Amino acid sequence: MKIYRIADISSSNDVIYVNKEDYDGNFWGHSWAIDVGITGTLHFVVNASSESEAFDELIDYLEKKMPEELIPIVKEPKLGDEDEERWIRGGNHGRYMATPIDEMQIKEINYTKLHKKQVNALKNKLGSFLADHFVTTANDIETALYWFSRNFSTEPNSELYNIFKTSKYVPGWKETVDSETELVKQMYGLLEDTFTLNGMLSIPSSVDEAIENNLTLSKLKNEALQACISRGHNMGVWDDHISPSGKGTSFNTCVKCGKEVMVDTNPPPNGIDIGGEAVALSCKPEYEMATPEELKRELGIG
Repeated sequence: MKIYRIADISSSNDVIYVNKEDYDGNFWGHSWAIDVGITGTLHFVVNASSESEAFDELIDYLEKKMPEELIPIVKEPKLGDEDEERWIRGGNHGRYMATPIDEMQIKEINYTKLHKKQVNALKNKLGSFLADHFVTTANDIETALYWFSRNFSTEPNSELYNIFKTSKYVPGWKETVDSETELVKQMYGLLEDTFTLNGMLSIPSSVDEAIENNLTLSKLKNEALQACISRGHNMGVWDDHISPSGKGTSFNTCVKCGKEVMVDTNPPPNGIDIGGEAVALSCKPEYEMATPEELKRELGIG
């Protein structure tokens, strides 16, 4: 059986938080790591007052949330009643875990230590996101993250709030983000455009997904511009229609001929991610001024 280590939780992308709101606020005062299965192990984190309460929460979660083919719960244990002690029963409907207890591992975890690792992980991801878009310094990134986390964190125990609380940057008491350099304001603006919607924080469940989608958008724009330039177009400014998760479309138009290009970070199954007349046709203004020779021929002169 795999022995569960705290490092596995803090670094794994496969951890499932059963009651995330309770966990973020450490509502029950204890958090538990539960491994289910020896092969193809599922990792769960539950905030609960005791081990038995943790399994109750987990069984209810599995019954409601997990895809049917992955639900490791049954109405009755697999074996006879003489082996019933090998099976855990709980939840609102008294269901049994289909995985026997000797194929599971439960361990209380250090909430403070784990939460600190998650705060640092989010900070590193957001910092790398900014570094991919700007030529900047660690101090400027720290400053931009300070203002973003300060202005948009609403939950006192959230990871974003703790980025603000643990920041090394200390502004003057009258300073705001508008007091910062133009570069810091641009980085702050990118965070705001990417991770807020209508002035409210809207970080998606997967920050990695949002970052990947934004990198995909930049890549698609660059590919589209190269294709348009090769056709002789002089493209203008991109018009973005992008959600906080980084999904959406963006449009650009040639300033000479008016032909358009569109990129889509999440096209339908039979759709395309780059399209439009500007990538398919050469640049030719709709109304071109006639040359003197063409004008003479049109007028029947000489």
